[in-house]
Amino acid sequence: MRPGARRRRRGGGPRDRRRDPDADLEPRRPRRHGRGRRDRRRDALPPLRERRRQPPPRRDGDPRGHGGRAGRLRGGGPRRRPPGRGVTAPGTLVERIDAAWTALGPQEQRVAGFLRARPDESALYNAAELARRTGVSKATVSRTFQRLGFAGAQEARDLLRAQRGAGLPVVVDDPDDAVAAQASRDAANVQRLAAETDRAALDAAAHAVAVARQVVVLGFRSGFPVAMLLRQALVQARPDVRLVPEHGQTLGEELVGLGADDVVVVVGLRRRPASFDDVLRALDTAPSRTLLLADPSLGPTPADWRFDAAIESASPFDSYAAPLALVSALAGRVLAGLDGAGAARVAAVRAAYADLGELGA
Repeated sequence: MRPGARRRRRGGGPRDRRRDPDADLEPRRPRRHGRGRRDRRRDALPPLRERRRQPPPRRDGDPRGHGGRAGRLRGGGPRRRPPGRGVTAPGTLVERIDAAWTALGPQEQRVAGFLRARPDESALYNAAELARRTGVSKATVSRTFQRLGFAGAQEARDLLRAQRGAGLPVVVDDPDDAVAAQASRDAANVQRLAAETDRAALDAAAHAVAVARQVVVLGFRSGFPVAMLLRQALVQARPDVRLVPEHGQTLGEELVGLGADDVVVVVGLRRRPASFDDVLRALDTAPSRTLLLADPSLGPTPADWRFDAAIESASPFDSYAAPLALVSALAGRVLAGLDGAGAARVAAVRAAYADLGELGA
């Protein structure tokens, strides 16, 4: 501060006698930094009210936006999730899959087939794990559950757990317990077969096999040895039982000439050949009747009777304990339906074995 300078008083400056000695100076107003006339004018305007954007209505009158998602009209109540396409009423997982199968896309059928074939295993997985195991995206898994009428993966898992009241499968990591784990898995598959098999339908199918003019047993790939064992059991109870196709032969000539009195038993276990559906459609147009022995991974197919046997396994390979149990039960019901004729044939076959010395102790 220069010598002789006077200090300003708070609220106003000193009198400037050089300009106007008689004027009273007003106190200076504090300056607001960064705010000018435009800011004061803007503050005087009322704030704009933000409006919620509604999707424009479609031309067909459906209140949906351009993205295809369900919109909501004002006053229309809470938004509801659209039901799964092709599903009209809740039911078991298999019933939902069968009802919606034709409406599912190829990738969605891949997920649905996995759920149908492995209900116990699927109860352990969330949407991300199901996507990884089926080789599809997580969005595809979520869309599949919606097509089946579920709100999401968790609701489907709850239904699976309710259906499988016996408990969730135990994952065994110790290789020393591999035999015990496989035995437990096989027992669960056989128990599932017993719980889900319609006794009346099995008796009707067995009666048709017993009284048929001829029985043709057909099997492909992993289903062929099961079909061979079924033929081996049936041929001891009744005549005219053929196993097709023979090694190195085609199937077309074997299906020509089938009549209304004939029964074709088809064993179709995964993985089936690409022509499997064509074979079933050809049999559906034939006058003969068709008995299908399959596993739950096969979708809805035309057949007069169908019985599914689970092939889940504790090892990387499928288990055939349940299909073989089904074959044994079917053959036993056929033999029981033949009464004395079946018993007489069994005795004659046993005598032929003895005469030829074909079998040992």
